[in-house]
Amino acid sequence: MYTAINAGIKALNNEWCTYINSDDILYEKSLMRAYYKLSDEADVIYGNIDTIDTEGRYLCHRRSIPTFVLGRFFSSGVMPFGQPGTLFRRSVWSKLGGFDEKYLYASDFDFFLRAYYAGFRFKCYTTSTVAGFRKHEKQLSRMALDRMREEISEVLKTVSCKPNTLSKAMAKYLFRILNIDNLACGKMRNIMLR
Repeated sequence: MYTAINAGIKALNNEWCTYINSDDILYEKSLMRAYYKLSDEADVIYGNIDTIDTEGRYLCHRRSIPTFVLGRFFSSGVMPFGQPGTLFRRSVWSKLGGFDEKYLYASDFDFFLRAYYAGFRFKCYTTSTVAGFRKHEKQLSRMALDRMREEISEVLKTVSCKPNTLSKAMAKYLFRILNIDNLACGKMRNIMLR
């Protein structure tokens, strides 16, 4: 998958890019507003995303982690934002050598972690939701969760992370606290839609 993503980005001539998986969706107007608001001061823009079901029905909203704690989340092995809700400069991709194709499940985590520790500027767009992440039983991240965790552990060994006082469990707990209202709403909607 990441071989195809790298090939697609390599073929682009524009300054900013993103990619989404075939089952996810972008909210074009929100993404463009994020670009116009933050592109002058950012190398990577990320935003809040919705979780949707297989039919495209809204389940819940997921707030991204604020920029000032990104390093703590990355170094604990937790992705602080949803990949579908990102925009990045093509120059970031070029300087990092693209997505590392040896990772089948954690290449996006690796890419954004390396971008963060290389000093690229991250900005969080919170005005509106920028993408929809489709939740279903056949997702690679669900079907190969153990392998994805192994790859994230490998990624963390390759980057010189700052010492982290935030454990993985604490990072997940803080993410849930930030999103408690949305997670509760999502669970209720999931029950009601069955």
